[in-house]
Amino acid sequence: MLQEIQRNYRVNPEFKEMSESTAQLTELLANYDVIVATNNRQVEMIESQESQLQTTQATINEKVVNLRVNKGLLLKAIERLRTAAKARAELACDMGRKHAFGSFPSLSTSQEQRQFWTRFQEALLDKETALKTMEQDSTKVQDQWNSTINKLETQVNQYTLQIDHKNAEIADVQKEEAKVVAFLQGHQRSASESTSSQRELSQLEAKLAELEAKLQASKDSHATSRLRDETVAIDKELNSLSFDLKIAQDKVNVLRGFEKEESVLEHSRRDVCARKAGVHENLTDPKFAQLLPHQPTEASLDQDVNTLEALAETCKRTIHESHDALRRCEAQATELNLKKQQEENTVSKLRKELDQLELGPMHELQRIFSAYQLLQPETAVAQLETMYMEAKDKTVSRKNAVMFLKTYKKKGEKEHCCPLCHRGMTPDELAVFSKLVADKMDDSKNQEKILKAERLEQQAFEVWKQTETLMPSWHRLQAIQKDLPARSDVLNDLYKQSRALELDLTQTRLVVQQNEAKLSQVVEGWDLLKALKKSYDQVEFDARKVAASERDLASRLADSLGSNPPTMSMAQEALESMQTKCRDLETKLKQKQAEVHAASDALMRLQGEVHRVREEKHQLNQRNIQLEKAKDQRESLRAKLRKLQEELATAQRDVPSVQRELQIKVNEREISRLQLKDAIDAKRAELTSCQQDLQLVQRKHEEVDEMHKQNDEAKLHALDQELQQLHTQSERISRDIAMLQPEKSRARSSLSETESFKRQIRDNIQFRQLRDAANKAKEDLEAFKRKMDTFRSVAEAENACRVASETLNAAKEERAKLAGKQDNLQENVREVQVQLAHRDLKNIDEKKRHKFIEFETTMMAVSDLDKYYKALDMSLMQFHSQKIEEINAIIRSLWQITYRGQDIDTIEIVSGHESGDSNSKRSYNYRVVMRKDSAVLDMRGRCSAGQKVLAGLVIRLALAETFCLNCGILALDEPTTNLDSANKLGLAQAISEYVDLCLGYISRRNMLTNGALCSILIAREKQQNFQLICITHDEEFVQMLNRSQMLGGSRPEYLWTVSREEM
Repeated sequence: MLQEIQRNYRVNPEFKEMSESTAQLTELLANYDVIVATNNRQVEMIESQESQLQTTQATINEKVVNLRVNKGLLLKAIERLRTAAKARAELACDMGRKHAFGSFPSLSTSQEQRQFWTRFQEALLDKETALKTMEQDSTKVQDQWNSTINKLETQVNQYTLQIDHKNAEIADVQKEEAKVVAFLQGHQRSASESTSSQRELSQLEAKLAELEAKLQASKDSHATSRLRDETVAIDKELNSLSFDLKIAQDKVNVLRGFEKEESVLEHSRRDVCARKAGVHENLTDPKFAQLLPHQPTEASLDQDVNTLEALAETCKRTIHESHDALRRCEAQATELNLKKQQEENTVSKLRKELDQLELGPMHELQRIFSAYQLLQPETAVAQLETMYMEAKDKTVSRKNAVMFLKTYKKKGEKEHCCPLCHRGMTPDELAVFSKLVADKMDDSKNQEKILKAERLEQQAFEVWKQTETLMPSWHRLQAIQKDLPARSDVLNDLYKQSRALELDLTQTRLVVQQNEAKLSQVVEGWDLLKALKKSYDQVEFDARKVAASERDLASRLADSLGSNPPTMSMAQEALESMQTKCRDLETKLKQKQAEVHAASDALMRLQGEVHRVREEKHQLNQRNIQLEKAKDQRESLRAKLRKLQEELATAQRDVPSVQRELQIKVNEREISRLQLKDAIDAKRAELTSCQQDLQLVQRKHEEVDEMHKQNDEAKLHALDQELQQLHTQSERISRDIAMLQPEKSRARSSLSETESFKRQIRDNIQFRQLRDAANKAKEDLEAFKRKMDTFRSVAEAENACRVASETLNAAKEERAKLAGKQDNLQENVREVQVQLAHRDLKNIDEKKRHKFIEFETTMMAVSDLDKYYKALDMSLMQFHSQKIEEINAIIRSLWQITYRGQDIDTIEIVSGHESGDSNSKRSYNYRVVMRKDSAVLDMRGRCSAGQKVLAGLVIRLALAETFCLNCGILALDEPTTNLDSANKLGLAQAISEYVDLCLGYISRRNMLTNGALCSILIAREKQQNFQLICITHDEEFVQMLNRSQMLGGSRPEYLWTVSREEM
C-alpha cells in the first residue's frame, strides 16, 4: 500500500485528500518515520564523512599555512643569523683595529673566538695596568708638589708672624716713646727756670733750717714736748720712709721696664733658636739624602748648593737625550700606523667583497647545490649540462611515444589485426584494443606529462645557465678565502709590532717623565738648599744681634740699679713691706696728733710749714731725677725702635721673593695636575670605551650563539618534508570528497522525496482533524445559543456584563496606579544614577569612607592632645613652683649674709597666675615681699633705696645660680649705690663667698656647717668656668674685696683702674 501511495504522490505531488482512513494514515505516518530516520542517518553519515574529510583538509590547510609562516620565520631567522654573524665578524675586526690587538676576518671557529677573547682581554688588562701606573705616578707627583708648597707656605707664615710681631713691638715702643716725650715736653716748659730752681732750693734749705730751729725752740718751750718729740720722730720716720718708698717704687718701675725688654729679648732668643732648629730640621729632610751623597750640614751648605747645580745640568742633558729618543719612537709608530691602516683597509675591502659574494651569488649558488646534493662545485656546470640533456631526451621520448601510439592504433583499426603480430581480431577485440590504446593516448594525461617534462627541461636549462654565470664569483670567493688569512696574519704581525713599539714608546715616555721628575726634585732641592743657606745666614746675624742686645741690657741695668740689682719679687716684697709700715706709721701719727691737737695748733702749723718746705724740696729733687731718667729712657727707646725697624725691613724685603716662589710653585702644580688629570681622563675614557666594546662584543656573541643553538636549518629541512606530506594528504582527501558528492546527491534526493510524502500524509491527517474541530465548534455554538435562551431578559444579561466590566476596570485602574508608581521610582533611580555618574561624585563611597576615617582619627588626636596639654600644663606649674622655691632658698641665704640691718629677716619672690580659661595662655604675676618673724609685706613702696638695690643684687645672684649653671658669668655695674658701709661690707663678703662657692674653694666641712649655702655649693662645687665682673667707683668697696683674702675669701684676680686724661 505504501508503494502505491508513493506512486500516486509522484504522479501528482500537489495536495489532495487521500482515500485511506485516518487510522491507516496515522499508522502509515508512524511507520514512515522509520524510513525518514533511515534516510536521515544515511545522509548524515555521508555528510559526516564529508565533514570529517573537510575538517581534516581544513586542518591540513591550516597546518600548511602555519608551516609556511614558520618557514618564513625560519628563513628570516636564518637571514638574521647570517646578518648577526657578519655583524659580529665586522665588530670583531673593528675592535681589533680600534684597540690594536689583531685582525679577525671571521669568528666561525671556536679557536678563532678563543684567540679573539684572549687578545681582547689582554688589551683590556694592559689598559687597566697603564691607568693604574699613571694614577700612581700622578699621586707621587702631587705629593712632591704639595710637600714643596707646604714648606714654602710655612716659610711665608713664619715671615708674616715675624713681621706682625715686629710691628707690635714697634707700636709698643712708639707708645712708650710718646709717653716719655710727653713727659719731657711737660717738664721742658720749666727748663728756663732751672737757674731759679737752684736759688729756690737754697732758699728752701735756709727756710727749712730756720723753721726747724723755730720748731725746736717751740718744743723746748711747751709742756707737751715729749709728745711733740714723738710726733716729730714719727713724722721724720714717715718722711724718710716715704722717700724710701718712692725710691723703691722707682726701682720697681725700672725693673718692670727692664722686665719687658727681657721678655722681648727672650722672645727673640726663642725665635732665633726655633729658626735655627727649623734650618737643622730642614737639612735632615730625606729628600737631600736622595740627591746628595751625604746629609747636608750648616758647614757644607755652599758645597752642597754647587753639587746640586751641577746635578741639575746633568739632568737637563739627560732629558734632552730622552726627548730625542721619544721623537724617534713616535716617528716609527707613525710609519707603522700608516702600514697598519693600509692593511686594515685592504682586509676590510676583501671582507666586504666576501660578504657581498656570500649574500648575493653564493647564496643562490648554495641553494642550487643544496637542491642537487650530488653536485660538486668543481664539476657542477658539467653535471647540470648532463641533467639538462637527460631532461631534453625525456621530453622528446614523451612526444615520440604519443606519435607511435597514434600510428599503432590507426594500423590496427585499418587492418583489423594486431600491428605487432598481425593476428586477426574480432570486432569485440578490436573495440577493446581501440579503447585500450585510446586510454593510453588520453590527451589530458599525455599533455600533462609532456608539459611536466618540458618544465623540467626548462628548469634544468635555467639552472645550468645560472650556475655557469655564478661560477666566476665562486672562483673569486675561493681566491678571497685563500688570500684573507694571509692578509690577516700580516695585519696581526703589524699589530704585534705596534704593541711592542707602543710599549717602547710608553717606556721612553716614562723615562722622560722620570728624568723630568728627577730634574724637578733636583731644582726643588737646589732652591730649598739656597733658601736654607740664606735663612741660616740670617739666623746667625740675628743671633749676634740678640747677644749684643743682651749685653747692652745688662750694662744698662747695672748703670740704673748698680752692680747687684734686686729681682722683681724682692723689690715688690720690699715695696709692700714699706707700704705696710707707712700705713702703720700714719695711723700712729694720727693718734699722736689727735692727742696733742688741742694744745699744739701753732706747733702743728709750724710743723706743716716745715713739712711743706721739705716736700717742695723733695719734689724739686725728684723732678730733676725723673727728668734725667726720662731722657735716658727716650734715647734707649729710639735705639730699640731703629733696630726693630731694620729687622722689619729685612723681613719685608724677603717676604715678596718667597711669596713669588710660592705662587710659581702653586701655578706649576696646577698645570701639572691639569696635565696629569687630562692624561688620566683620556686613559680612563679609553679603558671605559674598551670595557663597553667588550660588553658589546659579548652581547653580540651571545646573540649569535643563541641563534646557533636554535638549529634553524635542520628545522627548515624538516618543515619542507612535512609540507610535502601534508600536500599529498590534501590531494588524497580532495579526491575522496569528490567521490562522495554523487552518493550524497542521491541520498539527499531520496530524503527530500520521503519528507515531501510524509508532509502530504501529515497534511491529510491535520485536514481531517480540523474538519472534526469545525463540526465540534458548530455543536458548541448551538449549545451556547441554548444557554443564552436561559436568561430571563436582556437587562439581566447586561447587568451581569456591567458588573464584570466594572470589576475588570477597577483591576485595570489599580494596575495603572502601580505602573505609575513604578515608573516614578525608576525615573528617580535613573536620576540618582546620572548624578552618581558625574565626575565630582566618582568613587563617592570610597571618599565617604576615607572622610569618616579622617574624622574619627582627628577626634582621637584632639582627645590625646587635650590630655597631653593638661599633663604638660600641670608639669610646668610644678616645675615653676620648684624653681620659685629654689630661688627663694638662695635669696634667703644671700640676704642673711649681705643685709646688716635688723628690720628685715629675709625677702622672697611670690608668684601667682591670672585666673581665666584653661585653654588660654597662662600669665604669671611676680612680687617681692619682705618677712619679719611671721609678718609679710610687699617691698614696693615700703623699702629704702639701699634695700631696693641690695634686693635686686641678691635676686640677680639667685637667678644666675638657678638658671645659668653652664654660663658662669655675672656682671655687676655700681652695686654699692645707696648702700651704707655695713651693707657694703656684707655685699663684699657675700660676693667673696659666692665666688668661692662657684670655684669650689669652700671645703665640704664648711658646707655642712653653713646649711643655707648647701644647694649652691652642691651645684657649683667643681665649676671652673665662673667669672665675676664688677664695675664701681667705690674704692672702699674694692678694698673690702681685697681684705676678704685675709678672712679666707678669694681676692679679685684682675683689677683695672680706668681714668680720664686731662688735656
